[in-house]
Amino acid sequence: MASYIKETFILLFTMAGACLIVFLVPGLFVLFPGIRCGIASHLIEPGLKKALAID
Repeated sequence: MASYIKETFILLFTMAGACLIVFLVPGLFVLFPGIRCGIASHLIEPGLKKALAID
Protein backbone atom coordinates (compact mmCIF):
# COMPACT_ATOMS: atom_id res chain seq x y z
CA MET A 1 0.00 0.00 0.00
CA ALA A 2 2.83 2.43 0.76
CA SER A 3 4.25 2.03 -2.75
CA TYR A 4 0.94 3.25 -4.23
CA ILE A 5 1.02 6.35 -2.03
CA LYS A 6 4.63 7.01 -3.02
CA GLU A 7 3.79 6.66 -6.74
CA THR A 8 0.77 8.93 -6.30
CA PHE A 9 2.89 11.69 -4.78
CA ILE A 10 5.54 11.32 -7.47
CA LEU A 11 2.90 11.66 -10.18
CA LEU A 12 1.27 14.58 -8.38
CA PHE A 13 4.53 16.53 -8.10
CA THR A 14 5.47 15.67 -11.68
CA MET A 15 2.15 17.02 -12.95
CA ALA A 16 2.44 20.11 -10.76
CA GLY A 17 5.92 20.75 -12.18
CA ALA A 18 4.64 20.27 -15.73
CA CYS A 19 1.83 22.76 -15.10
CA LEU A 20 4.28 25.33 -13.75
CA ILE A 21 6.51 24.90 -16.78
CA VAL A 22 3.55 25.30 -19.16
CA PHE A 23 2.43 28.50 -17.44
CA LEU A 24 5.87 30.03 -16.84
CA VAL A 25 7.69 29.28 -20.10
CA PRO A 26 5.77 31.81 -22.24
CA GLY A 27 6.62 34.46 -19.66
CA LEU A 28 10.27 33.42 -19.79
CA PHE A 29 10.29 33.87 -23.58
CA VAL A 30 9.15 37.45 -22.97
CA LEU A 31 11.69 38.10 -20.20
CA PHE A 32 14.80 36.54 -21.78
CA PRO A 33 15.31 39.23 -24.47
CA GLY A 34 14.98 41.94 -21.81
CA ILE A 35 17.44 40.18 -19.52
CA ARG A 36 19.92 39.72 -22.37
CA CYS A 37 19.62 43.37 -23.41
CA GLY A 38 20.12 44.48 -19.81
CA ILE A 39 23.26 42.39 -19.44
CA ALA A 40 24.58 43.58 -22.80
CA SER A 41 23.97 47.23 -21.92
CA HIS A 42 25.85 46.85 -18.63
CA LEU A 43 28.75 45.23 -20.45
CA ILE A 44 28.85 47.81 -23.24
CA GLU A 45 28.23 50.94 -21.14
CA PRO A 46 31.76 51.29 -19.64
CA GLY A 47 33.34 51.00 -23.09
CA LEU A 48 30.97 53.58 -24.53
CA LYS A 49 31.62 55.99 -21.68
CA LYS A 50 35.35 55.64 -22.20
CA ALA A 51 35.07 55.97 -25.99
CA LEU A 52 32.80 59.01 -25.80
CA ALA A 53 34.49 60.49 -22.71
CA ILE A 54 31.17 60.94 -20.91
CA ASP A 55 31.49 61.64 -17.21
